[in-house]
Amino acid sequence: MRNWDDLKYCLALDEYQTMTAVAKALGTNIATVSRRIERITEEAGHPLFVRHNANWIATDLGRELSAVARRIENRIDAAELNSASRLAKTKLQITAPQSIIEACLLPEANRILKTFPKLEIKFCSLNASLAFGETDLILSHSRPEEGRIFRRHMGHQLFSFYSSSRSQQKLKGWIAINNETNIKIINKCKQAPLTYAPRFSVPSLTSACQLVQKMPLLAYLPCHFAESRPDLVPFDSIEAGQNEIWMSYHYTRKKDLVLKRVRDWVESCIKQTKIDLDHSVHSTQMS
Repeated sequence: MRNWDDLKYCLALDEYQTMTAVAKALGTNIATVSRRIERITEEAGHPLFVRHNANWIATDLGRELSAVARRIENRIDAAELNSASRLAKTKLQITAPQSIIEACLLPEANRILKTFPKLEIKFCSLNASLAFGETDLILSHSRPEEGRIFRRHMGHQLFSFYSSSRSQQKLKGWIAINNETNIKIINKCKQAPLTYAPRFSVPSLTSACQLVQKMPLLAYLPCHFAESRPDLVPFDSIEAGQNEIWMSYHYTRKKDLVLKRVRDWVESCIKQTKIDLDHSVHSTQMS
């Protein structure tokens, strides 16, 4: 049982539990998956998986072999990552709304720089196509539908209206953030100052914060982003909303190690945001 190529099928079936999912993940077909599992089972001399309804559940021996395969895979990834990190400059573009770029990714940018000191990342909030190679990774607030891509739902981003604590009682308008402000929420609101047209339209969360801190205006901001600024307070008259977060990339990039590490970093950034936000909400409730 020295064939790593067979062993990875054992690992994949332990993780995905269906032949169909394994075939999709490994870029092959169900017949090949079944044949590889049968071969490694014959070599082991004992069952590695048992069928339970639609799923295949690993036996003790199956889990043991999967653990071996996972250690091998981790060592291969680490060696490839070490090699990739020493390569010449690599360029990669992430396309995402400003709310995700500024609230989730930029605060954690130092971590990806440590992993890939020579990596150049371009953040862009303009629409771009994965199919035409205009970008490498897309984060969006709606489910992506473009062509042959891998897509994953990452969670939600909470939003609310915020103003400066100094001007909370004398608000005179609101700020629109280009392509970010939820117009549906604005249209439903019948309360001043959101009944007026926006006083300013700006390209970023940071610009909106700068205006809010100086003027009696509201801005619709990610809660995690706004709560890191102690001089901002929520506009309690309107309930907080949320936007979905989806990640997508082209299917031809599934074995791109650098992109995989960047995807892992993006996922950890979003999880960290949610952890911090949950802690903030809990602290508020306890106070």
